[in-house]
Amino acid sequence: MDQIYNDWPDKAPTSAYELQYRQEREHNQILSCGLRKEEWVYQSLAELETTDLALKDGMDEKKEQMFRRRYLHIIYKAGSILKIPPWGLSTAAVLAHRFYSKKSMKKNDTITISMACLHLAAKVQESPKPIRDVILQCERLVQARNPQLSQLLREVDSKAHKEYMESLKEQVLMAERAVLYALDFNLHIEHPHATILSELGKLDIMDSSSNQDYRNIPQMAWNFINDSFRTIISLQYEPRILAISAIYLANEINKSAVGKSIEQLIREKSGVKSNDFYSYFGISVEEIKSVTSQILEMYVEAKKWQNDSASGVQRQLQDVHSTEDNKRKLEVKQEDRDFKMLKSE
Repeated sequence: MDQIYNDWPDKAPTSAYELQYRQEREHNQILSCGLRKEEWVYQSLAELETTDLALKDGMDEKKEQMFRRRYLHIIYKAGSILKIPPWGLSTAAVLAHRFYSKKSMKKNDTITISMACLHLAAKVQESPKPIRDVILQCERLVQARNPQLSQLLREVDSKAHKEYMESLKEQVLMAERAVLYALDFNLHIEHPHATILSELGKLDIMDSSSNQDYRNIPQMAWNFINDSFRTIISLQYEPRILAISAIYLANEINKSAVGKSIEQLIREKSGVKSNDFYSYFGISVEEIKSVTSQILEMYVEAKKWQNDSASGVQRQLQDVHSTEDNKRKLEVKQEDRDFKMLKSE
């Protein structure tokens, strides 16, 4: 383990401004110098449930699902407003999922972590956004039903606004460090989208002009993948399995709609007599079933979520926001605060 910084100043900062400058410089150096690129260790759903720290800390499953919906809602809604690319939003969602697979949701505020993951993901995907913009958009969503704070967030030139934003900025920077440490500085994330394009390209399905009967499959598979990040299946299966599962779902829908299936193309393109989807793509029935069932269950739960709320998502988010569990706390270890001794392999 080598220390990242050889130029750490011997003298303590003489002002809050200087301290902030040092911390931000150090934070940027972390991102440029200290990131690791390793494969994620996937776990089964049963293993994830067994090691779920929030449940062990006494949070019930329903409340955990509400908190997960909340951080995903913040990431996707605020990220879209900030014009972060879709793959950046998917990266932010995966970072949050991975963080909460290692840390308790009861002890680590989902609002602050969602801001941190969104800001980190934008940097990782080379579409960085100013941290102030990320915090402001996220906070506007969270405080939409709080008239006093909503007004404060609009008064961008006021002293109170600046002080409020500065306090949030400090929390988010600390949360980013917590995420980096929890994930051992490994922000390497591969997404399934490229596999969808390559596999469908081999079957000439991407060329809609020559395969009119299959023209809807690419977009449907793409949509399934984007929606899959609202579940935790990215913690369970590698990107290729997720991609093929999305293709499977799109194929089943297309088969019902127009009577054409990928199996027919497999026979035509490969000359193989077997029309077995699983053997062609090298994926098991069990894997397909596990992934697709979780995606379909997500749609069912999303529908319930909308129907059960008279005023939509915002009311339920506000209800969660007002609970005792939502005090903006972070389970940050001492090494996360020790800027001088921050190290990386």
